[in-house]
Amino acid sequence: MNRKELRPALQAIQKEIKAKQAAGDVAGEVEWRGRKAAVLVSAQRWAKAATELDEAASLAESIAQLGNAARARLAQGQALANLEQFQAQAQAVFERAAALFGKAAEPLWQVKALRNLVGLQAGLTNYDAALTTASHALAIMEKQAGQPEMQIACLRLRASCA
Repeated sequence: MNRKELRPALQAIQKEIKAKQAAGDVAGEVEWRGRKAAVLVSAQRWAKAATELDEAASLAESIAQLGNAARARLAQGQALANLEQFQAQAQAVFERAAALFGKAAEPLWQVKALRNLVGLQAGLTNYDAALTTASHALAIMEKQAGQPEMQIACLRLRASCA
C-alpha cells in the first residue's frame, strides 16, 4: 500500500473503531484494530502495528476471547521482532501468545507461537533457550501426534533444529 492509499485507509478504519467503541462492541473493536494493524504491517510500520495489536489483545482478553487475544499477541510479537530494539519485548509477547493458545486449547497455534520464539532466540544466539523452547514445542506436538497438521509441524521443527 502506498502513502496515498495509507492515510484514507487508516482514517476509514479509525472511524469504524470509534463506531464500535460508541456502540460498546468490544469484539467488533478487536476485529477492526486487527484490520488496522494489518494495514500498518503492509506499510512496514511495525511499532504502530504492535501498539494496535497490543490494544486488540488486551480487549480480547477482557471479554475472554483467548484465541483472538493469542492471535493478536502472536502478530504483535512478529511486528516487534522486525525492530531490533524491541526483540526482547517480542520474546515476552511470543511467550504470552503461547500461554494464551495453551489456555484456549489451540495446540497448533501454540506451537506456531513457540516456533516464532525459537527463531527469535536462535537469531539472538540464545541457543540454550531456543533448544528448551523447541523441546517444549515438540512435547506439545507429540501429545497431538494423531493430527496430520501436528505431524507436519513436528517434522518442520525437528528439521529446523537439526
